[in-house]
Amino acid sequence: MTEFARRHPGQTMIMDNAGAHHVKWEDPEFEFPDVNIQYLSSYSPDFNPQERIFQELRKPIKGKVYDSVDQIEAQLNQTLKVFWENPKKVISITAWKWIV
Repeated sequence: MTEFARRHPGQTMIMDNAGAHHVKWEDPEFEFPDVNIQYLSSYSPDFNPQERIFQELRKPIKGKVYDSVDQIEAQLNQTLKVFWENPKKVISITAWKWIV
């Protein structure tokens, strides 16, 4: 957060309302950041289009038991490869008319 504030003074950062995103400033010397932080309302996936990508990533691993983290990583990489090779698929999942 401190680095963002230093690089982008006067900007607004929009974050979802996950507990991990409610952070403290890392640098105690940097007391008055000129950054406006706005949190999305809880459970608002329509305002957070990447959540739809996460849904797609979870589909092939949901409910399965893996012997190692490497197996999970391999499955996620396979799923991600589809998106890397077909950006239009990402757009079709995340771009609503009111966003683009």
